[in-house]
Amino acid sequence: MKIQLTLAALFLTAALHAAPVIFSRPLPTTGLNGPGTSAFRSNGSIIQTGTIMFGDDFSFSGSAYLIDTITVYVVGNSPTSGPITTPDTEFSAVKLHLGDNLILTTVIPTYSSFLRVKYNGTTDYEDLDIPGVFYPVYALTYAGLNFVALPDTIYDFALEGVAIGGNTTALHVTNDPVAVADPLSSSNGVVQGYKISDKSFDDFYTVSNFGAGTNPVDANILITGTAIPEPSTFGLIGIGIGVLALRLRRRK
Repeated sequence: MKIQLTLAALFLTAALHAAPVIFSRPLPTTGLNGPGTSAFRSNGSIIQTGTIMFGDDFSFSGSAYLIDTITVYVVGNSPTSGPITTPDTEFSAVKLHLGDNLILTTVIPTYSSFLRVKYNGTTDYEDLDIPGVFYPVYALTYAGLNFVALPDTIYDFALEGVAIGGNTTALHVTNDPVAVADPLSSSNGVVQGYKISDKSFDDFYTVSNFGAGTNPVDANILITGTAIPEPSTFGLIGIGIGVLALRLRRRK
């Protein structure tokens, strides 16, 4: 019995720590920057207002998952031509809200880590209105979530920045027709707005900068986690461990 429990514990530990990417709506790699009014620009942002925060949704088909990390992207507030501020100096917190069916029920108080990233490893975010002015993009990662996502269920998230001074929370979005599709992604062409006051759903939004608002957008996100085996799979694992334990006992 001790051998069986030990092997089972090892299996569960390995499963929980593998954490491969299970959903990805990555930053775009083509159609970058240029005039904000261009329908051919792929990268944009939607800015939190005094009353509305923004997010999007994700789902998994065929299997339940234990989500370990969620990474979202924001555009920084200081141009790269001068001293660059970071999320730690721009915000006292950036909350991640999670839920399903347009109801946010879980809040993660702030990110676990942040990383400055560039498109294709080389390019920053160009201002939508002022050519030649660039801003950093930051990946905010929320780790150790242990959030169970059921199959074929639409889950929702929203980002709420608690800004310091006059900083803004600019959630990075992608202009879908221009961006390269990812096999682990799904898009519906809109981002979702939620009321900051009570976290209730407000409305669906597009970004008006892209071609006078005619093109759909989605928020960029990366999720890691582990598939949760069906109960029958656990049963087979238990049988296998039991057989192994019996063979080891016989050898003794």
